Amino acid sequence: MVTLSFCYDPAIPFDEDYYVNKHLPLAGGVMATCGVRKVEMQKLRRTLNGLPVPYQVKTNIYFDSLAQLQACLKQPLWQAAVDDIRNYYGAMPEAVISFVPWAK
Repeated sequence: MVTLSFCYDPAIPFDEDYYVNKHLPLAGGVMATCGVRKVEMQKLRRTLNGLPVPYQVKTNIYFDSLAQLQACLKQPLWQAAVDDIRNYYGAMPEAVISFVPWAK
């Protein structure tokens, strides 16, 4: 399994209402054509050691394989979803690809 995570800096304005009600449905249209296994939005609150959280929101998109992720990135609607980021966030979020060698 592979995840693509979008990480949103807490120092940059983030419109959660727009993100949940407009962006995620738009992105969902792209993901429906890609066979995405799961999507989750995480709102980070605190660290165990009391330091500030590195992100205010993190969204994880789960794929069966890297090839599936790469095919999704080539979908015509993908660019529309990327272009929509400016409508709810003041920058481009950090994007990270992870391999999931173990999950229970």
